[in-house]
Amino acid sequence: MSSSTPLSRLLTPLFAAFEQAGVDYCVLRGYARLPEETRNDVDLAIEPAAAPTAEQIVRRVSRETGWLVVGRTTQAGFLRLNVFHPQHPGGVLPLDLCSEHSVWGMLYADAAVVLHSSLEHAGLRVARPGCEAAVSLLKGIT
Repeated sequence: MSSSTPLSRLLTPLFAAFEQAGVDYCVLRGYARLPEETRNDVDLAIEPAAAPTAEQIVRRVSRETGWLVVGRTTQAGFLRLNVFHPQHPGGVLPLDLCSEHSVWGMLYADAAVVLHSSLEHAGLRVARPGCEAAVSLLKGIT
């Protein structure tokens, strides 16, 4: 993977650190141009028990690669860390760490199911196309 953009300089070591720490993850959608660029955010599925470790890794790798964590939002099954880099288009990148997808308290997708069916695409672990479509639809609804 190339390291030519601030985003790739963040994501490449981030995904490697997840692998090294045993954090099971996959990119949920919009991975076609990763790690070089993204349209808006990066959505990742992670196991619920891995959320604290994943957050620590994001904070460490962000610091090591010149990014700054500038915001944190949580709700059931969801953690958003906003990271900032002055050379990233728009400055702020939302990193969404999802362990479940629910709408109005109803569980629609569980990270374990999504992670179990993940594929490799250009060196990244990604969700199957059906999961990608479902996540996009659910995020649009919610």
